[in-house]
Amino acid sequence: MRIDQRFLLRASAFAALTGGTLRMISALIPYSPTSALLELLYGTEDMLMLFGLLGIYIPIAGNLGWSGFIGFLIAMTGIASLVGPDATAFGVNLYVLGALCLLVGLLIFSIALLINGRMRLAAAGWTASFALTLAGAVFSASDLTAIAGAVFGFAFVAAAFAINNSSADPARARR
Repeated sequence: MRIDQRFLLRASAFAALTGGTLRMISALIPYSPTSALLELLYGTEDMLMLFGLLGIYIPIAGNLGWSGFIGFLIAMTGIASLVGPDATAFGVNLYVLGALCLLVGLLIFSIALLINGRMRLAAAGWTASFALTLAGAVFSASDLTAIAGAVFGFAFVAAAFAINNSSADPARARR
């Protein structure tokens, strides 16, 4: 087996697919801050989505311009900060800050995707996830936040299929 661009894209598609699926499942599980298993699940899905996001972006980077690049960087920073223990530094909840960066970054990235006619289903999912999370926070509706998490995971699954179906020619990343 050769490690080439096609292999790496398929591996990142698998990471996005698995991470997104785990995120959809974990959205159905009530949060418990003392559950080591749940924290392991969250950490695993975050790492998989981190690697998946790399493979989602790289094949179409040249088509998304600066806005796509900036959205990608903000999202990567956000998701990277989620991996690890939830902490507070200088009075700032780093999990909330990381999640906000991830969602805002993916919103900017999604706008670039939609403008360029790429991965429309994934972009719509990330945009809907942002809106649902915002509504859940404004109205203190944990049900909306759970739905947002499931939609967020679904968007990664949709992106995984888009990259996997185009891995023979990454420049054709599915529209």
